[in-house]
Amino acid sequence: YIAFQSLDDDVLSAINRKNISTEKLVSLISRLRGYTHSTRTDILVGLPGETYDSHLRSLEKALGYGINYILGGEIRVLPGSEMDTDEYRETHGIRTKYRFYEGCTGVYRGEAVCELEEVIRATNSISETEMTRLRILRALFFGSITLGEHRPLIAYLNNKGILVTEVFNEVVENGADDPIFSKTMNWLQEETAKEWFDGEEHAQAFMKEEGNFDNLIKDKAFVKLNYGFTARLYLNPDEYDAYYSQIEKAVRKLDPDSSPIVIGDLLRLCRERNFILRFLKKAQQSSASVKLSSATLEALVDCGYLPPGHEALQSGVLKLYFNEVTKREIMEAPHLRKGDVSLFNMSQAMQNFLGRIHLEPRLAETKEQAIYKNLVT
Repeated sequence: YIAFQSLDDDVLSAINRKNISTEKLVSLISRLRGYTHSTRTDILVGLPGETYDSHLRSLEKALGYGINYILGGEIRVLPGSEMDTDEYRETHGIRTKYRFYEGCTGVYRGEAVCELEEVIRATNSISETEMTRLRILRALFFGSITLGEHRPLIAYLNNKGILVTEVFNEVVENGADDPIFSKTMNWLQEETAKEWFDGEEHAQAFMKEEGNFDNLIKDKAFVKLNYGFTARLYLNPDEYDAYYSQIEKAVRKLDPDSSPIVIGDLLRLCRERNFILRFLKKAQQSSASVKLSSATLEALVDCGYLPPGHEALQSGVLKLYFNEVTKREIMEAPHLRKGDVSLFNMSQAMQNFLGRIHLEPRLAETKEQAIYKNLVT
């Protein structure tokens, strides 16, 4: 885990992090990659000096560094911090709103209580409208990269020099025109809007309205939108299909010379990898065989998703496997054992199994991983 927060020089200067060498951290990632399957970072939204475009560039840089778990969110203004001072707020034009802090709502001595967090919603360099658009785009980005839904496709796009954020910009732009996927986008817009309160009094008034407090602590509780977006897709197959259709259109537009067969294969591979969807359909096999064209398999080798000489190049069939321990944990997860899985429960399960819900090809163990395994055992 390496906490970049931002990869924009102006932003890093504004938040007094210029003393941290990005180049040294990137070098560290390269040296450690052989010992691990994943690298994590936080890219925060709304830092002083940040713009809509600079934030997207930070996301793309993080992907380019080989980071496959990109987390982060809006900036909380903590009491007593430099950001909380009147001078800092005025210098950077910081405007804030409030939202409920997840997991901090309940009944204490017979009284309904909750905890709020004050969050940056605009600065001199980014508007609240832009922050809202980033909130929506990041939900798509998070599901695709951090949750791992499109890992083979992302590797292909990076290798082709196609910006992943541009793909999602296209999906956000055109998704509202799709009669089915628009349901998802409208839900995301509504959830994003109602998440915020102008002040503590506004939140308290909301709590007093009939039914709102019960919804917060029961099955309609606060859902983290980064997880909630993808959870909704998994629970609504027609919207999931429409989402994939929008992604295919966006990729074809941004890469008009791409092979329709390769793009179709990659998207089909992404879907075949999803163990959660298999589980919901009562199909619990922990392995799968996906037939792919030779052009697709060569593209997967070129982008690094498969190693050179992988057996699938000869057979034309890519074999996928799922971790048996994770499979057992998912099958026993209380969030998923109900017959009718709610959005909240699916979202909670995805948080519990972050980045571990997909089948993957079985790859040879690296020399570094073998050394590390011997050390810890």
